[in-house]
Amino acid sequence: MKQALLVGMPRSGTTWLAKGVDRQKNTIYFHEPDSEEKINIPHFIEDTEVENHIDTVRQYLPGIINNKSLKVIGRLPFYPKEKLSSIALNTNKAKIYLAKIANSLFKKINIKKASISLPKSQDNVIFWKSIESPARLNVLAQANPEMPIAYVVRHPCGVINSELRGISSHEFGDNLPIYQAFGLMEELVNSSVGKALNFDMDQFKALTPAQRLAVRWLIYNEKALNDVKNNDNIKLFIYEDICSDPKREFKKIYDHLGLKDNGEIEQYVLETTSSETETYYSIQKDPLHSAMKWRKQLPAEDQLAIQDILKGTRSYQLFEQYNTPSA
Repeated sequence: MKQALLVGMPRSGTTWLAKGVDRQKNTIYFHEPDSEEKINIPHFIEDTEVENHIDTVRQYLPGIINNKSLKVIGRLPFYPKEKLSSIALNTNKAKIYLAKIANSLFKKINIKKASISLPKSQDNVIFWKSIESPARLNVLAQANPEMPIAYVVRHPCGVINSELRGISSHEFGDNLPIYQAFGLMEELVNSSVGKALNFDMDQFKALTPAQRLAVRWLIYNEKALNDVKNNDNIKLFIYEDICSDPKREFKKIYDHLGLKDNGEIEQYVLETTSSETETYYSIQKDPLHSAMKWRKQLPAEDQLAIQDILKGTRSYQLFEQYNTPSA
C-alpha cells in the first residue's frame, strides 16, 4: 500500500496540516508513529551515512500500519473513509473516546493501545506525520523513493514562542526543556551542518533559551533544505504561506502527496478556521493570526537575539516578508 509523509519540527503547525490531509477520504492517518515506536537510527543522518541506515528504515515503514498506540491511531477528530462503513467509523470514535475518558478519570488506568477498524482498499494511502525526522529526510526519501514527503517549515520566532510557552505552562510534562537537552544539541552542533555554521557547545551553553532554540531550528532546517534539494520526492512548504491561503496551499500539498481533492479541502478549511480555540494543541484557529502571535507574545529582545543568530542564513531568508521584529 502506498505511503505519504509530512515532516516538520515540533510546534510548526504540522498537526493542523496533517489532519487536513487526514480529511481526504482515501488516507489512513498515523500520528507521529516514530515518536512512539522509534526508528533505530540517529536524529541527524549525514549523506555519507544514508546507505548504513536504509535497510533499517525499509524494515520500519511497513510496520506503521500495525501500530496500535492510542496516541498514534487515536488522534481525533475521525473522518469518513473510503471502504469504511459509518458503523465502523462510529465504533472507532467510541473506542477512542472511552479510552481517553478512562485515562483522564482513573489514575490507575493507563490505556496505551487500542484496536480500530481500518479501511480495506488498496487505493488508500498510509499517511503519517513525524516531528522526529527533520534531519533525516534523506534516508526516508531514499528508503522509499515512491513515498512523497512534504516538509513544513515555520518562522523560527513562531516555533520558539510556542515552545517557550509550552515549557512555561508545563504542556510537555516534567520533561527536560529542549534547550537543556545537551546530548541532542551536541549531536546537531557536531554535525556537518553545525560545523559549517561555526557553532560549538561552549558557545551554545552561553546562549539564552531563545537563542539555543534558534540554533536548533537553524541546524534542522539547513539540513532539511539540503535534503529537499537532493531528493525529488521531498517538497518544501512554508507554514505562513499555507496560513495566508489555506485552500491554495492545501491543494499543493494534496497534489504533491498524490491525493485527489473531492471537496475535502474547502470543508476542512471551513471547519477549522471559522472559529478559534485557545487550547495549546487545538486545530481550531485563525491560522495566520495564530501563526503571527509571536510578534506580540515573544519579548522584543528575544526576537532581536534570534535574528542575530539567524540573519543571512538560507533558512531565515525563506521568511523575508515575515522577518521584521516587533518594535
